[in-house]
Parts: sequence; structure tokens; C-alpha cells
Amino acid sequence: MQKNILYNGEELSLARFHNKVCLWIKNPEQIKIPKMEFVGGYPNEYCIFLKNLTKEEKKLITSINGNKILFVDEQFIIYADKKHMGLIYNGDEYHLTCHCYEPMTYIADENDNNIISLHNAYDLSYIDDFYKFGMDMIKAIEALKKQTNPL
Repeated sequence: MQKNILYNGEELSLARFHNKVCLWIKNPEQIKIPKMEFVGGYPNEYCIFLKNLTKEEKKLITSINGNKILFVDEQFIIYADKKHMGLIYNGDEYHLTCHCYEPMTYIADENDNNIISLHNAYDLSYIDDFYKFGMDMIKAIEALKKQTNPL
């Protein structure tokens, strides 16, 4: 899931440490960032666990290209720029779109191929419960994976 992000102006890696989402240092000077903690046996193993950030602090996380990250959880990230919204789940990135005449949100892969349609997920501007919305998307993605890769 490693992805470069900006947190309060510092470039860090959005990563997992023992399956917990964290902001990982990219250079040694970053160990002085508030809430940064030593987590390993090597001198460069420092991170900020997302669970230790407040909602206001999480709002300081953006992508490198300036996209606003709207919601970060242990399982997924929802982000937006001026034209698009997206979902990152298990390191895979999906585009979120909708049509003004249909009460649904479409989830598309990086080539904009529609892979899932969520009914009753209206215009993206009305989505204010990102956690519930994200959990619905995860269920849909997992169901699709089971259909395309049966055990």
C-alpha cells in the first residue's frame, strides 16, 4: 500500500506497519514531526499511526499532486481533486464517478473501465458519510473479486 503523500507540508509514505496504517518517514530529519514515534529496531523506523491523528490532523494529508484526501481509514482512502474522486483499497486505485441523471456512483479502474455501480449513491458532492460509503465500496470490490477469482 506504500504511497507518497504530503502531511502538513512534509513528504511521507502512507504505509502499513504490523497491518496498521501509518505515515512513514522518508528522511531522518522527519523524526521531529509531532506524533512521530520509533517503531522498530533500525534507526530509520519511525512513523505516525493514523489512529493517533485527530480529524483535523488527518485533513492535513494530501496526495503529492495536491489532491485532498477526504477520508483515511485502516482499510481505504477516499480522495478528491477539482474534477475527480478516488478510492485506494489494498494499494489499488479506483476512480469514482456519477451521472447527473442516475442515483448511483460508478467505480472504475485506472483505465476508466466501469467495474462496479453502487445504486442509491447519489451525486458525489452529497456524500458526507465517507466511512459508510467506503465500507459499501469495499464490500462491492470484495464481491467482484470473488466472482472473477473463485477459490
